[in-house]
Amino acid sequence: MKKTIIFLILFIMSLIFTIESAAESVAGVYYPPKPKDDEVAIHSNYVAIPLNRILLIRKAGRHFLFMPLNDRYCAVKFTRCWTEVDEERLKIFAKDIAKGDAFSDSYKDISTKKFALYETYYQDDGTGDFTNNNVQVIKGKASWLPLEGRSRFTLTQPGDPSIKFGPYDLGWIYKTYVCLAPSHRLPGEFGFELAPTPWTDIKDVNIKDPRIKWYRDDEKRERVFIPIDKLWEK
Repeated sequence: MKKTIIFLILFIMSLIFTIESAAESVAGVYYPPKPKDDEVAIHSNYVAIPLNRILLIRKAGRHFLFMPLNDRYCAVKFTRCWTEVDEERLKIFAKDIAKGDAFSDSYKDISTKKFALYETYYQDDGTGDFTNNNVQVIKGKASWLPLEGRSRFTLTQPGDPSIKFGPYDLGWIYKTYVCLAPSHRLPGEFGFELAPTPWTDIKDVNIKDPRIKWYRDDEKRERVFIPIDKLWEK
């Protein structure tokens, strides 16, 4: 049931993104414009980071019984991305792919399994110090697999299109897109912020570095691509 809900939400997200980018969408699958391997991509509600560079996540603290809660921080690094062809699914769409029309690549794509390996470092004491002993480390694998189901109304996503850190998760899109909403929720404001950085080593992360720029969910934000080496240029 949960995977069906996740698929339906991602399907609706795909429609929203399709309108935003005026791009074609097939079978409810959305493909964001691809940044170059050395580029950061910043969109209205998700950010992509080059492999082995660190993306920061901040979850704003709230007040509980008049007591302020700490901001929580996470550092994410994708270490590998790859695809695998689903041969059985490819056979099903062989005739459509052979047409060579505007939809051929989309049929190839929905016959493809997508994966990413990532590391997350979660810090919830408010310091943002990732050298502390209380940092929680997760080495995970995000995946998007060909959809399963007998009709478009019963389709489910058997993969795990999310990244996990502490008690949270955020949606993931191949290759290294991280959404500002949990994988089972529609785009919106959930108190998360993302900040791309050029850092490669968790030991170098300094949450108080004034060059860090945080991005919240903002439907009015223009899509931009920035070479990682120019990210912090003035």
